[in-house]
Amino acid sequence: MHDQFEKLKIRVISAIVVQVLIMVAMLMFLYPWAFIVLMVFFIVDVTVIGYLLYKYQSDLRQRVISITRILGKEAKDALLLGGIGLITYDENYVVTWANELFEQHDLHVIGERITNLDPKINDLLMGESETIILTIHDVTYQVSRKENSQL
Repeated sequence: MHDQFEKLKIRVISAIVVQVLIMVAMLMFLYPWAFIVLMVFFIVDVTVIGYLLYKYQSDLRQRVISITRILGKEAKDALLLGGIGLITYDENYVVTWANELFEQHDLHVIGERITNLDPKINDLLMGESETIILTIHDVTYQVSRKENSQL
């Protein structure tokens, strides 16, 4: 999902660049009235597209369902105090849910492939190791996988 979003952003930026080039060409060929019309459309385009991209990205982050709703406040506080992070992922190893610990550590993983965090995670997913040690942003994590699940 995140890869699709990145491709969409590239397409949108390309479209904006083309619009700017067309406006410059119109201005160079002395069509000031057409330039003004195109400028209005350009401003509307950028505003609408910017809003849609912002909304999409914020909705993606809202998928981080608070573990409080599932287990209760005490369980959430215990997991966060103990520094225990939980992630679920789909059959393509794309993260579908993560608890608040990842947001606190500025790790925005929802919609990303779990293996994007570190290639060593492949060993864990393929059953070659039971636990691995990762260092991300100068923080060391011990990572393990629940057998026969996507957790």
